[in-house]
Amino acid sequence: MKRVLLLLLVCLSTLLGAPRSSPGAELERRSLWVTSPWLALMCRFVGGVYVDVRSLVDWDEGGRYSVRGKAPPEGATVIALDDRDILFYGLKVQETHLSMRTLYSRLSLSELDRERLFLDPAGLPFLGQRLLVVLADIDSDRYSYYQRRLAEFQSRLESTVDVGRQIIGDVSLLDLTGRSSLLIEGAVKAPIRPPDAVWNKWCQGEGLPSLRLSLQEARRREWLVVVDVWTPETVRLEAEGTGPIVVLPSPSLNQDLFLFLYDQYLAIWNARRQKESGKG
Repeated sequence: MKRVLLLLLVCLSTLLGAPRSSPGAELERRSLWVTSPWLALMCRFVGGVYVDVRSLVDWDEGGRYSVRGKAPPEGATVIALDDRDILFYGLKVQETHLSMRTLYSRLSLSELDRERLFLDPAGLPFLGQRLLVVLADIDSDRYSYYQRRLAEFQSRLESTVDVGRQIIGDVSLLDLTGRSSLLIEGAVKAPIRPPDAVWNKWCQGEGLPSLRLSLQEARRREWLVVVDVWTPETVRLEAEGTGPIVVLPSPSLNQDLFLFLYDQYLAIWNARRQKESGKG
């Protein structure tokens, strides 16, 4: 029922955000390329009906980036997170045949933290604001439209996280996710997460006895154990060996960003519900 209501809200907001045109009028859409599939989801939402967004790469089933076959054509506009992002995806900062745009000049973040940006409810509005600046610079005539879409982006994000708090705010869970920890923290009041130093050792296959003890304690206390597709294999295999786990997937390029975020919360809620019904 909650998912049906959310789908109705999505459809309504999309209709309200769409521009009105005369019958038979063709909508001019600007072709944009982005380096990251995360940026593709954001750019597609903020750009709305006026953009046709393509990503240089996509996710595979394991959440890794797989290179797409087609390169940007001559004169294409390419949007990247920063200069480092451009280099990571095999382009040059000064591509003479492309129009390169970046949200930031350079972010001093680790690779993991760069990926976590797109699953951080507190950080996503700032990324959205930077994206608005870039879109307005590319297409200044539609600034007011992009600004309204950004406002809708922020509203939808707040609503999604609020729904998450309502359905899983009080759940007890052991967070062993690779990139989704900030998304979980946005909704769950007190998630249990290992310290970074311990987590890094587990990811490298070290200190596994302490991981096993943590998993045993989680089972004893009847906590949910949550991983995502980016959880290192060493950690995921240990978690699978001690009982059922909740696996959070990566999105697809054709997926609505907020339905994806909602589905992450819904997966945890469903696991909690099944666990409680199993006890009864």
